[in-house]
Amino acid sequence: MIRIGIIGCGGIANAHVLAYLQHSERVKIQALADVYVDAAEGLRRRFKLEAQVHHSYEELLKREDVDAVDIMLPHHLHWKAVMDAIMAGKHVLVEKPMCVTPAEADAVVDAVKAAKTKLLVGHNQVFSPAVREAKRMIEEGYVGKLFSVRTQDCFKGRIGGWRLSKEKIGGGELIDTGYHPMYLLSYLSASKVSSVYAVTGKFFNLEMEGEDTAMVLVNFADGSLGSVNTSWAYELPPGDKRFAVAGEKGLLYGDLLVLGYKVPGMGEARREWPTVRDPYTDTFIYEISHFLDVVEGRSEPIQGPEEGRSVVRLVTAAYRSVAEKRAVGLDEV
Repeated sequence: MIRIGIIGCGGIANAHVLAYLQHSERVKIQALADVYVDAAEGLRRRFKLEAQVHHSYEELLKREDVDAVDIMLPHHLHWKAVMDAIMAGKHVLVEKPMCVTPAEADAVVDAVKAAKTKLLVGHNQVFSPAVREAKRMIEEGYVGKLFSVRTQDCFKGRIGGWRLSKEKIGGGELIDTGYHPMYLLSYLSASKVSSVYAVTGKFFNLEMEGEDTAMVLVNFADGSLGSVNTSWAYELPPGDKRFAVAGEKGLLYGDLLVLGYKVPGMGEARREWPTVRDPYTDTFIYEISHFLDVVEGRSEPIQGPEEGRSVVRLVTAAYRSVAEKRAVGLDEV
């Protein structure tokens, strides 16, 4: 039985706790930590958890009866909490982003290499059945040589709290919801990113210090292209896809639980997966299952510190592109 400590008991913690409860035969939530004790107490009551509440995560990390921690703090606090957890000998699942700067990411990679613990970055959409199947089909040549990868994640919603602060969020929408299509782009592509050109805007959440909308164009080292569309100011048109991959043999496109495949001149092949709870929560159920496999030594992290660093560099290059109004190479960040 793996004993988990939850660090940060805000909104996203609800999805994580629901996922842990789906694997109750393998894991127990042992402790909760939040500077706002009422948030931790509320989480404990809501899910009837037999877990001790701590006012600080430092107290939680001292516990010998905690094997691993799940870090869900505001972005600017991720790096220190991750480093402290590694130094305390705990396995780590950290919500995206792993941290907010390439220098922080380098330090995390080095710390994990030196430690005996494992780290998984919470790129939850990678664990959806449709994305995993698309990755398999790409690797097995179903679309042939890749021409382009397009990813997107958009909704219209009011943003508040720490996300209004450019310093605390690490920028704006792009390093929050926009982080999802950024890591999906990296995951589905067959090549390393060579350069990035990005533009941002603020249309609906005018009180934010950062952007609420971003578009990113990517050149990959093998000559293929990528694009990201992400926003808190508008929804996607009905039927639009979360991801689409075009290659010399055909197309792959879909969402979390639906995947389409089309070869030129032929009809569409389509596959759908059943839900456990709902498409959103299911990504966390699959992610937590993988994290438990990692902690138990059954698997290496699919999205570990190296993958986390790659996406941090990609986002950093995008922000630099916006600031300097030019394409920025990944070797510049």
